[in-house]
Amino acid sequence: LAHTEQPNARAIALHPGKPIVAVCHHVGNLLVMDWSTQRVICSDEHAVGTAPACFHPDGVRLAYLGKQGRIRILDLETGRSTPFTDAPHAAKDALAWHPSGRYLVVGLAD
Repeated sequence: LAHTEQPNARAIALHPGKPIVAVCHHVGNLLVMDWSTQRVICSDEHAVGTAPACFHPDGVRLAYLGKQGRIRILDLETGRSTPFTDAPHAAKDALAWHPSGRYLVVGLAD
């Protein structure tokens, strides 16, 4: 298993085909790392530490909840994160890609 120096991982997502894990820490950052080598592939400080993250079926993109309620998409090839949508009025409790990769489903709390 992977180990990071930052404590209190709150959300974890596994890559669909490689030894890669995305970890959201309670301090509000996202680390994407290769667990076989412990190498950090990329990181993003836009994350909300207690929120979910999920890999796209192609394994190139990662959806996660950013600050101010914005869902963000991280491109693992470039390391760039871009806003996907806003919905600050509701907490996001779950994220899941449809197996086709065409749809991102968001679970909202009341």
